[in-house]
Amino acid sequence: MRSSAITLRLFFVSLFVLAAIAPVSLAQTFSSSIAGVVTDPSGSVVPGAKVHLRNMGTSDTRDATTTAAGLYKFDNLLPGTYEITAEAPGFKRYVQSNMILRASTAATVNVPFAIGEAQQSVQVTSEAVLLDTESATNLVTMDDHLIQALPNSYRNPLNFVFSLAGTTEGQAGLTTRSGTFDQYGSMFGLNGGRTGNEQILIDGAPSTAVDWGGLLVAPVNDSVQEQQVIQNVYDAQYERSGAGVVTLVTKSGSNSFHGAVYDYLRNSALDANSWSNDRSGAAKGLFHRNQFGAYLGGPISRSRHVYFYAAYEGLRQPETDSIGPITVPTAAERNGDFSHTYNPDGSLQVIYNPFSTHPDGNGGWTRDPFPGNIIPANLINSVGQALVNLYPQANRASEGVNDLNNYFAQAPGRTDNDKFDWRIDWEQSSKNRVFARMSDRIRQNTEPACFFCNGADTGSNNEDHGFQVVLNDTYTPSPTWVIDGYAAYGHWYEAQTQIGLGKQNLSAIGLSPSFSPQVNGLPLVHADLYSSQGTDFSTFDRYVRSNVTWIGNVTKQLNRHTVKFGANYDIAFMNLRSDRPVTFDFGRGFTSCEPVSGGCKAVVSSDNFTTGNAIASMLLGTGSGQSVISMDPAMSLHTIGLYLQDNWRVSNRLTVTAGLRYENQRPATERFNRLTYFDKNAVNPISTALGSTIHGAFEYANKDNRYAWGTDNLNFAPRLGIAYKVTDKLVARVGAGLFYAPASAMVSFDAPGQFLGFNSTTNWIGSQNSQGFVPTNLVSDPFPNGLVQPVGNSLDGMVQVGDGAGQIWPKGPHPIGYTEQWSADLQYQLGSHAVAEIGYMGSRGRRLMYGNPDFNADQLPTQYLALGSALLDDVPNPFYGIADPNTPLGSSPTVFRNQLLRPYPQFTYLNYTRSLPGASSAYDALTVKYTKQFSGGLSLISSYVWSKALDDGSEDLIGWAIGGL
Repeated sequence: MRSSAITLRLFFVSLFVLAAIAPVSLAQTFSSSIAGVVTDPSGSVVPGAKVHLRNMGTSDTRDATTTAAGLYKFDNLLPGTYEITAEAPGFKRYVQSNMILRASTAATVNVPFAIGEAQQSVQVTSEAVLLDTESATNLVTMDDHLIQALPNSYRNPLNFVFSLAGTTEGQAGLTTRSGTFDQYGSMFGLNGGRTGNEQILIDGAPSTAVDWGGLLVAPVNDSVQEQQVIQNVYDAQYERSGAGVVTLVTKSGSNSFHGAVYDYLRNSALDANSWSNDRSGAAKGLFHRNQFGAYLGGPISRSRHVYFYAAYEGLRQPETDSIGPITVPTAAERNGDFSHTYNPDGSLQVIYNPFSTHPDGNGGWTRDPFPGNIIPANLINSVGQALVNLYPQANRASEGVNDLNNYFAQAPGRTDNDKFDWRIDWEQSSKNRVFARMSDRIRQNTEPACFFCNGADTGSNNEDHGFQVVLNDTYTPSPTWVIDGYAAYGHWYEAQTQIGLGKQNLSAIGLSPSFSPQVNGLPLVHADLYSSQGTDFSTFDRYVRSNVTWIGNVTKQLNRHTVKFGANYDIAFMNLRSDRPVTFDFGRGFTSCEPVSGGCKAVVSSDNFTTGNAIASMLLGTGSGQSVISMDPAMSLHTIGLYLQDNWRVSNRLTVTAGLRYENQRPATERFNRLTYFDKNAVNPISTALGSTIHGAFEYANKDNRYAWGTDNLNFAPRLGIAYKVTDKLVARVGAGLFYAPASAMVSFDAPGQFLGFNSTTNWIGSQNSQGFVPTNLVSDPFPNGLVQPVGNSLDGMVQVGDGAGQIWPKGPHPIGYTEQWSADLQYQLGSHAVAEIGYMGSRGRRLMYGNPDFNADQLPTQYLALGSALLDDVPNPFYGIADPNTPLGSSPTVFRNQLLRPYPQFTYLNYTRSLPGASSAYDALTVKYTKQFSGGLSLISSYVWSKALDDGSEDLIGWAIGGL
């Protein structure tokens, strides 16, 4: 496996070396510019002056000549320390050195000539350029001194976004700061945007996966030269940037060697015991963390201007994991004795015999309790008993009379990480500059402890690795033309395997392994109020994601105009394998009978059960569940972008930047055309057998129409920024723009609705007529008719008839969401080392995704609610004998009346995908920032945001994240 991964890396490195000689271009979106006007002592402009720019770290040079208006400009500059030299006959030579240029900064450096000889010079020493006089971009920059000096758990450079006001934490526990996996580095929100919707660029290359925004790879903390958090950017070259942009610029080598070796240590000897351990009476466990590494940068050839930078970092973290307190069956309950099983109020939790269920004479059902609250041995199901025996024995006193939280344990686990970066820069000539950079997380693995240690544990081992390769080429054929481009490839492999998978299989508990054809393990078991067995989300998962990016960018300097235009083409590939074992659900319903006047009434579910017990239901073999056979989708998304922008220096004080961007996010496709979508207007083929017309049917993609949703081809995004230099120290800036959001969320995870027929689900129909009252098909034989096999597209419009589907794609338009943004602010320079800012930001989101809406397209129309309890009347089922007998509607001769009143009565439910557009958002904020750089190297960035954010669609990932944790 690892040798194949190394071969793959070498292949792509070779591919990008070949790409260096091909006419491929890509916009360097982290680059900066320096512009200014050259004047004589009277204030008149000086045309024809020679201006030279030198990178003081690498000696790279650029040349320009002032226009008839005395203007010069250098575009597409790497962040660094620069020196500007200006010369003209009759004037002293002007030299300004030690000017620190940050990423994505449009700096103004005016040159005031003095009368004199060329051999004489005027020397000016400057520091960081903090005032942005030519754009309306709102950003905060952290240099490498801050990045290395500030405390940083697990040393992920993206943790620093949380040091800025207005950054919001990722939802449902998916946080940047809480783990050792790079993919969670993007789990934050900016500028009122949703988690994972921001654009993260590493050396200008998009670095997040399209499906849920996970970060492909984060560079080593010490490899980052600068990090910028951009709340608003009105440059038309940025795509999908309405939720903010974070730019990381990696270090390059210089004319001298620099390096270090380090080790960061955390040891449990220095820690207090955890709250949960104290609560459970457990001793402090072992925890050792060593995060160590080294980096080195310098010249490969000073004469040829070739430089390198390389870094390695490893992490070793043996630790003590704990589980609990959780609830497991007591010794008596394991044998069917519930005579000491109580409710929280101390009352006996009466267990009823589901096999005694009979009509109560009032249209409902009733049951008889077990004598002594003990299940007779002859009624205990052998498979149910085997499932109960998989639980460990209780090992601590319960919390209260109802035996809750009676198990706690500790065991060893560990985390191992290795990652490296390398970068090579080559200044081939004053006209051509090339760099290549690779970041590789060789492994990010966690091995949690086992506690059940019999194949029924709830945790998973995690194996992650990924890399990104970026190649950049900047060509300056003349002082007024810049052609800049690069190509990038990113790859991320993610694997999760349940602890102990394969240690036992279904045979060990008396079931046929054929019930779980894709996973050789024990079932996933849910038991109300008790711990689960197995994992809901990561039994055996293999996810492979790849991003390919090309962007081209050309800049032309005219007299007072800088015209920029370019294009991008992105391809995202997602291959998903997600295998689940058979699932068994045991609730309290089958063994309950809630008290009513004169007796008790059987109910399927209740939020306030006082009777029944899930372990009793398990022992009796009564429950529900399903077995799923899933396909392995191979998805791709293609994006095309074009833009044109003019940076117009109207005067020496006023700069206007106007641009127009076009984006076309093509609909998702699947390699083998296994996508399905729902057409609400189509006549369902079952109409023929019914003798009446019923609308609503699923259709399949084909070679002539491969798309998962309708195209949206008219997405134009105008952008405008205005900067006015009120005085030499005060700049007023306003901007507005339109930005498109991602077209989908979780596109490859939203099964089975996308792939109906290619997946199959066999339901454990554990009660007569699927009503949940009279048990049938016990857990020892949950699928008497065998498993439903995938049929592909052979059923055509009959697919899923008699059953429901979640995460369905509706046929028809799928408009891409967008945000409208605007801002206004003032920047004031306080001396040469500090800038204060105050401003307003606003945004309005439109057509955004609903996240995880659970919108049921088959919802009962509200006009029928007046029927009240009559909606639950049993009526003849017209689908019985026509729909598949393994489906809820095909298995019973009767059906609830409400089912036949639904818009699509042939389906039990139809829930839309989480990528359904239609939500709106609003964000308004007052922002205040103060940046101070002290002479001794100390830096201060202070920010305050007073904001209000509204969103009626929640997070794109919220339902998935909760389900996966």
